[in-house]
Amino acid sequence: MQADVALPMVRLGRIKSVDPFMPKYGIGHPLQHAVMTSVSSGKKGTGSGRSNKAMVAKRSGKVQDRRQLQGVFLTVLAASMGYAGKAAAQVYVNANSTGTCVQILDDSNQQSIIQNFSGSQCEPDLTQTEYSLFFDYRNLVLGGSLYVNEGKLGLVDITGATYSMRLGSVATVNGPAGIDSIAIGSGQGSKTDGKTSGATVASGLRAIAIGSTARAQSLDSIALGTGASGTGNLGIAIGNLAATSGANGVAIGASSSVTVANGGVALGQGSLASTGAGISGYDPKTRGTSTDSSSTWRSTLSAVSVGNVSSDTTKTRQMTGLAAGTADTDAVNVAQLKSLTESVNAGWNLTASGANSSNVGSGESVDLKNTDGNLLVSKTSDSNDVLFNLSNDVKVDSVTTGNTVMTTDGVKVGSGVVLSSTGLVIMDGPSVTSAGINAGSQRITQVAAGTADTDAVNVGQLQLVSATASRGWNLMASGVDSSNVGPGESVDLRNTDGNLSISK
Repeated sequence: MQADVALPMVRLGRIKSVDPFMPKYGIGHPLQHAVMTSVSSGKKGTGSGRSNKAMVAKRSGKVQDRRQLQGVFLTVLAASMGYAGKAAAQVYVNANSTGTCVQILDDSNQQSIIQNFSGSQCEPDLTQTEYSLFFDYRNLVLGGSLYVNEGKLGLVDITGATYSMRLGSVATVNGPAGIDSIAIGSGQGSKTDGKTSGATVASGLRAIAIGSTARAQSLDSIALGTGASGTGNLGIAIGNLAATSGANGVAIGASSSVTVANGGVALGQGSLASTGAGISGYDPKTRGTSTDSSSTWRSTLSAVSVGNVSSDTTKTRQMTGLAAGTADTDAVNVAQLKSLTESVNAGWNLTASGANSSNVGSGESVDLKNTDGNLLVSKTSDSNDVLFNLSNDVKVDSVTTGNTVMTTDGVKVGSGVVLSSTGLVIMDGPSVTSAGINAGSQRITQVAAGTADTDAVNVGQLQLVSATASRGWNLMASGVDSSNVGPGESVDLRNTDGNLSISK
């Protein structure tokens, strides 16, 4: 093997080839200074029929052998990266100016295909920053820049049968992985720093963990960010130290957390979603918890939190840019609240007989009462009905019925009849007063026959007396010559012979 072999730079790049067994990617650039080795084999995986040739491409500026050299590297690399049935080859390439090894080995017999320059820069899990290192069928370390010309990169854990992808430090790569999971990040577990704290782990089925020490450990969980944790099935944690321990939870923001199942949501740094589903809301009508079990009044999923009110340092946030809600389950904004407040505070106006208007505001009371005692106003504590009843002893100063007015002075009917404390007076008619009864030159009819001495007599009684009085009395002399002496008539008694002296 010649000593003037030099590999100043190693890259991955796409090449064209007609060989159906040759991958479409190669290592080289520049390839003028490299060892060109052709390798052929018999049956796949047996290592039989191998023939080796070695030659050195001199520094001549010619590149006619570049394709052959690329083919050599690609053939060897393809055989070394876990293709089923092929020999477990080892490939070491170190392009650093101080590098000490360029080695291609075959595990079956440890025969050196390219001169082995072993040294400290060929450790399989050493973090590389200044040079490239490719090795064996289970390990690949790349330093500097990696170019994938067609934009496709597939990493599959075929050996572990997890079909997962892990990118990061040794702690991450060697950590547990779930089937179809993805872990991208770095845990403090490399040999160079000696620390062994947690790795980035995606151990749940179809889990995704991205970020230093991120952990997605449940079914379909996602953890994005340094220290993010998804331990609840189908949970999503985005942000440094974000965590979801409840199923279907979503935590977005640094140190945000969801601790309940049924789709709790924590939005923003430090937010905590700890209120579960099935919580009834406040009913302003009853001023207590609603008894309505519909989804409008009782939650069917866990709550959305934009802060943390359970800690000693309460964290709250305003929600801005919110449009006015329309449906019963929509959120309302301050504009809607102001409008409702103005409507409620408007109250209602109270007047008495159209005067003395006053406003009765929200929460104020109106006391209905009667001051003269003629009305009884009542209400029971368990009813909103107000009852108005007349008092048994009604006291009024004046009562008007039609053209009749009753006052404290008496009763006046129209303009011609007055009943007062002194009596009844009918204009142009009779009167009955304390001074007596004046018929006013009018007949008094329907008078019953009097009986007592102070009773009035009627015309019938008067006519009977008149008939009796009109008969007078009969006067006779010696039983003969009877004559009637009527009322008001006179009888002159005398003697004609002078024998009797009659005097009166």
